[in-house]
Amino acid sequence: MQLSKLRLIHKWLSLVFLTVWILQAASGLMIAFRADIDDFLLGQKATKTDNAAIAATIDDMIANGDDISSVWFSGGRDGQYDAYLERDGDSRTVRIDGVGNRVRDRSDSNLFSDGAIFETATQFHKTLLLGSVGYTFLTISGLLLVSNIAMGLTIGWSRRKRLTAFAQAPNAPKPASLSGWHWRVGFWGALPASVVILSGTALAQADVIANWLGVTQ
Repeated sequence: MQLSKLRLIHKWLSLVFLTVWILQAASGLMIAFRADIDDFLLGQKATKTDNAAIAATIDDMIANGDDISSVWFSGGRDGQYDAYLERDGDSRTVRIDGVGNRVRDRSDSNLFSDGAIFETATQFHKTLLLGSVGYTFLTISGLLLVSNIAMGLTIGWSRRKRLTAFAQAPNAPKPASLSGWHWRVGFWGALPASVVILSGTALAQADVIANWLGVTQ
């Protein structure tokens, strides 16, 4: 394969998986701070919990036909609770504050409005990590990342002396200096990165590998 084609494949594989992993990292951050962000966007202040008022609100909801399965702390500000329920065949999440006011009543079929974007981000994040889809994604992305590292080494090997000189030269043009440091970091990080990636890939397919090797517990 020509070096120019190899370089093009290396470039686009890097960009595609960079985009996916940025989305994965961004959704992870949203999940980590979802309670604080959601409570902030709702504009609700922290309140003391009036158990009797909340119980009265829940009793009223049940009397009006809501089938409440559970009530949980929102995880953000004090005095914010989420009730999970079924209403006329529709799964809903109702936010109740510490004094029993219904702050938000949202259908779980919403994808973005009324704070549903956090649920959407959670499902996206889990899909790329858990279950058959997640394990398949991790395996394919891991193998492609390792092959991308190998292609990067192949592309840079014939120019390694010049690239190393670019990284060491104090007066080298910025693009040349960046190319040199890209090579140096990639070269020294290739082996540990490959070990970590392949280990994660093996863990994602641990059952398959165990069956293939005939390992029994």
